[in-house]
Amino acid sequence: MRVLFRPALLLAAVSTMLLAFQCGDDEPQPTCVGGTVLGAHCGSPSGNYGYVLEVPADYPTSVSWTDPATGTNYKHVVTALNLPTDLQRAGHKVYFVSHPATNAELAALGVRTADCPAPPLPVTLESVNSTPCQ
Repeated sequence: MRVLFRPALLLAAVSTMLLAFQCGDDEPQPTCVGGTVLGAHCGSPSGNYGYVLEVPADYPTSVSWTDPATGTNYKHVVTALNLPTDLQRAGHKVYFVSHPATNAELAALGVRTADCPAPPLPVTLESVNSTPCQ
């Protein structure tokens, strides 16, 4: 018995296969980056949001920041809200995946005082390590 493919049937099969491949996850995958811990965002515990990290120039949402304690200007930084205690040392190199902090994550920090200027871009670390990205 010979099977004949009709153009409409072939088109439907090909379209279904293409749609199946296009329905994958279109979200960009987080990228692991290396950064250097500069120190606490602020010396006042009630005003501190986290630790400032100097990041590569191509980090998508980094901002410039002047350290109020030293007057040093950094061109590309973010503020890590949840840097683990064992990595909170100035000059320490860390490797991390992050996302911009949500309003809920910022609210979870509690009320901040006006003792400190606003932190450079707050981010939440999804993963962090002291060894280079794999």
